Amino acid sequence: MSSIRVIPPSFKLKKSITAVFSPTGGYLAQIGRRVFVWDVAQCTIVSDFKVISNEIYLAFSGDQKIIAVKNTSGKLAFVDVPSGKIIASSDKSKTYTEGGQPQFLIKESLLLDGDWDGVLRLVDPMSARDVGSFAFTGQYKVSAIATSLQRARYVVAVNNKYNQPGGSRLLLYEEPLRLDQPDTILPQDESQKNDGGWLRIETLAMHPSGGKVAVALSAPPYGSTTVQLIDLDGNSSLTIVLPSYRHHVRSLSWSTSGIVAVSVHENLYRKGQTPEETRELMRNTPHSHVCFYSDSSGDLIVQWPWVDARTVAFSPNDDALVVTSREQPGMYMVKAELQRIGLTLGEAGR
Repeated sequence: MSSIRVIPPSFKLKKSITAVFSPTGGYLAQIGRRVFVWDVAQCTIVSDFKVISNEIYLAFSGDQKIIAVKNTSGKLAFVDVPSGKIIASSDKSKTYTEGGQPQFLIKESLLLDGDWDGVLRLVDPMSARDVGSFAFTGQYKVSAIATSLQRARYVVAVNNKYNQPGGSRLLLYEEPLRLDQPDTILPQDESQKNDGGWLRIETLAMHPSGGKVAVALSAPPYGSTTVQLIDLDGNSSLTIVLPSYRHHVRSLSWSTSGIVAVSVHENLYRKGQTPEETRELMRNTPHSHVCFYSDSSGDLIVQWPWVDARTVAFSPNDDALVVTSREQPGMYMVKAELQRIGLTLGEAGR
């Protein structure tokens, strides 16, 4: 593993909890006090807007003309990227719940979204209305959705809400989508299983080719967390063990060149420890990190201490990496700087 060293950024972003690249990498959007959309090549803000309160997730349409904004109540707003003008928003009279990151379909101008009530839906961005939906049984909630830019394939994580029998579910969809007819991805070894299903699924990331998915799993109630790299076209998987069993995964990103970036936050509480001792540890001990792993070996390449690390994201063409934080401004890094820390893009295994 390389020595711990954080490379200075190419430029500073706004303080934020999330950031996403557009499908070509031409735009970068992040949530600060408002939503900011950057022109990556020019390092300038194209538009900024506040169209919905408590924003938490963003998603670009395939043509990069529309951005979906989702808030902590699960409501959606669709915005024109160049102008920042709202196109449509969710019905204010309806009740929604948060769910996970939505994703635009590759072949159609529709948004795939899910909520904590266990409803998976397709939404028309021009009206913000559902054009299709499927409700899982009451014990499940839709927690995460991952897709690739090269293949019309979607992996959906459905977690068990109340620790009822059945564990969590990992579902595979391909276009044209039939929401009620997914393929089920089954655990491949005992360490991944929980009562006939999966352990709790924290988040997902798909390799840009669409052939593999990274799944962050945690054992209940506060057990170890691992990242499983699953071959969707074969029967193999690889386990990445995080540096501490108390690490909680906040974000995953998978580069084309074979690097898995993981944003983690460590729970520093120990049994018998007083609140004052916990606060002292938090002040003096790095407990958030960004870790980079090889997807061919599962080995840790380098680990960065990062105050309140949140989203980590590779650009689609591997030219950049973003890390967001409320404490430190998000950072943008070009390929040359990534190579300086040992992330030799284009040479890592797939």
